[in-house]
Amino acid sequence: MLRHIVAIVAGVSAGWIVVAAIDLVGLWLFPEAGAQSAHAGQLSQMVGELPDYSLWIKQLAWFIGAVSSAWLASRMHAGDRLICGGMAALLLLALSVVSLIVNPSPLWFILLTPIVFLSGATVGLLPSMRTASAG
Repeated sequence: MLRHIVAIVAGVSAGWIVVAAIDLVGLWLFPEAGAQSAHAGQLSQMVGELPDYSLWIKQLAWFIGAVSSAWLASRMHAGDRLICGGMAALLLLALSVVSLIVNPSPLWFILLTPIVFLSGATVGLLPSMRTASAG
């Protein structure tokens, strides 16, 4: 049980680090997308004015984060690879849902997020699926 928990926590941590790193690169490349606002009303207006590429960078970060999260957690636990990898990706999705609740986002962005995470988790779990079916 402890190995499950360690694998899942490591996977979520790795995914979060990857997402944060890609976000930082996105802010470095496109600083206008990272402008801060003091009021929630201004934040909503600012998100509505963001260029689409900044939101696509965030989706790309979440996809790569889900891939790395599922892959690492599945690699760390040989017995239950699919369970650990899937749980790590789902917990990372839960963190992104919190982010969507706190930060206003366009509807297309909200609807695309679960699809991005499920796709990323599937890609991250593919090596484990091959190993499980071969062995």
